[in-house]
Amino acid sequence: MNREWVPFVILFLTAGIVVGCASSYERISRLESEFSILTTESSNLNVAYEQLEDDYSDLNSAHNELKSNHTLLQSETLTLTTNYSILNVAYNILLGNYSSLDSAHHKLQENYSQLEELHEFLNVSYSSLNLRCNELQEDYEEATGRIAELEQVVEYEIYELLNQEYYHSMKDELGNANETILVAMYTMKYDPSDSDDWGNDLIRELVNASGRGVNVTVIIENRTYSPQNLEEKYMSENLEAYQYLLDNNVTVKVDNENDTDHMKLVVIDNRVVYVGSHNWSESGLYYNSETSVKIISEDVAEVFTTYFATI
Repeated sequence: MNREWVPFVILFLTAGIVVGCASSYERISRLESEFSILTTESSNLNVAYEQLEDDYSDLNSAHNELKSNHTLLQSETLTLTTNYSILNVAYNILLGNYSSLDSAHHKLQENYSQLEELHEFLNVSYSSLNLRCNELQEDYEEATGRIAELEQVVEYEIYELLNQEYYHSMKDELGNANETILVAMYTMKYDPSDSDDWGNDLIRELVNASGRGVNVTVIIENRTYSPQNLEEKYMSENLEAYQYLLDNNVTVKVDNENDTDHMKLVVIDNRVVYVGSHNWSESGLYYNSETSVKIISEDVAEVFTTYFATI
């Protein structure tokens, strides 16, 4: 190479180096700028990463909570499913019961309609019967008034005594007697061995009355059948009643006449008369079907008292 070119070469190299340095410096400046930008972005990204990490932690906590809630919901769902099945069974049972009740309701409605019709019919019948009852009540009151008027005119009362009614009425009257008792009896059976004999009760009432000062007179039939084999036809119970009354100071007579005194007659205090079919025996007072009348009248009592004196 010629020396003349050396300066040019050096200059050229220097110029190249200068140009290269200038270019490198510019590039370095650009890189520094980009590095600064990248540093800033990295810092921002780091902040964003930390925020994301916090968000991730929150989301993870929320996820775990949701997972726990999901498990709880699964358990509750299972429980609800079981309860639903039970309720569904109960619903079907209730549905069946409702169907039966609905059928019964319709039946009751039909019955109610029938009863309502019957009620209307009965109401009409009741109104008719009530009207008839009022008419009968008026007739009864009129008849009662008429009876009272007749009783005042004839001055007597009559009571029908059926079966055991006679015993109770007679026992009360004998117990209340104050003056006189007249008894003419076909059968008067006294059985001291029987503690629950109504015949005994009435016979003892005669003794009680006599003991308190009442004038008591008794006539008992001695024979109770037609006069055949008379000795075999004596009624020993009548004789026992006769002896009991006699022993207790009661005026008593056994009728030995050939005729039969079949009457059942009692006159008390000259105003109360008993006459009918009742004998003073357990069968006549308790077991048999008997009927007698009680008459309250001084006039009637006088008639029977007069008749009593002829026995």
